Amino acid sequence: MKNIHVFTADVDRTLRNTGAGIPGPMTLSAFEKLHQKGWLIGIESGRPLWQEMEDHHNQWNLSFQFDFIIGLNGGELMDNLNHTIERYNMLSTEDIRKIVEAVIPFGANPFMYRDGYMFALHTDEGTEASALRHNSRVEFAKTLSDMWEMETSKILVRIDTLADPEGFVKYCQKHLTSETVTCFKTTPFMFEFQSPLNSKGTALHRFCTAHDIDPQEVIAFGDSENDIPMMEYAGTCVAVDNAMDEVKAVAHAICPSVDDDGVGKYLYETFLQQ
Repeated sequence: MKNIHVFTADVDRTLRNTGAGIPGPMTLSAFEKLHQKGWLIGIESGRPLWQEMEDHHNQWNLSFQFDFIIGLNGGELMDNLNHTIERYNMLSTEDIRKIVEAVIPFGANPFMYRDGYMFALHTDEGTEASALRHNSRVEFAKTLSDMWEMETSKILVRIDTLADPEGFVKYCQKHLTSETVTCFKTTPFMFEFQSPLNSKGTALHRFCTAHDIDPQEVIAFGDSENDIPMMEYAGTCVAVDNAMDEVKAVAHAICPSVDDDGVGKYLYETFLQQ
């Protein structure tokens, strides 16, 4: 571990719990100390850059901006060393139509991120709560075809009443996945569709390649299925104790849960003992 000098982690349910504004004090303190030691520090999320990601360093009272920020599960990369923002591999309008029409019979209310706002098929408690939690504007379709009037980076589907979430994933993987669409689960009842060319791992690879960083120099933390590509790319990967079993299965270590400021505790015990 002595060669590690790049940190990256998922935000929600890894660095901070759902609904919490900021990570725990040990995590924030560790960020400051690692930054002072010359580490590169990045954060990753399924959320778009505009949905608070670009401003988390201010919200969390850090003295520095993150060196890189990955949004939309790898569909966006803000490289603050090169001062660039890039976006990749949008879903086509035809792919969006197929996904939306296929998931509606399951009781889904699909939504997506557009430029500066959320767009949903109709209002419901979960969508409104998500918009409120992230201080985001939300608009709703007037007709079904409004859902596929423009390309988007990903589609999110929440089905709180679903009796068989694993069966739903298998259905989507059989009928909807293709060279341009993949499906995965991020919480027990939240499913996401995006290009298989995008992942947190592919975006991390782009950043590391641009700066001649070996994957063995990277440590990554996560909790959900969409974190696995990022964790598999990094030389060292750690799952928080509240992570999905699939995530724990690929991790090299398990740290305490997000409720117990687990990432910060791991960083102090492993890298900041002196």
